[in-house]
Amino acid sequence: MTRRSSIATRPGGTRARVYSIRLTEAEVAALEAVAERDGVPASTLARSWIVERLSTDGDVDDVRVIADALATFSQRLAAL
Repeated sequence: MTRRSSIATRPGGTRARVYSIRLTEAEVAALEAVAERDGVPASTLARSWIVERLSTDGDVDDVRVIADALATFSQRLAAL
């Protein structure tokens, strides 16, 4: 059996790395509800929220920026 890589090719041809985060059942349900309402997969919505936040902060290499983006994502879900 061959092991699959955690790096996938995206539609634009760029390679993406899989990154796991933990969400509560309520956060997952809220994410899925918003995604369904918007007509997109939940993973696409989550990725777009994170990328949106990272692009506004400028310094993508800063670990604090990434942590803040994930915290904001979690807060947005909790507020739904």
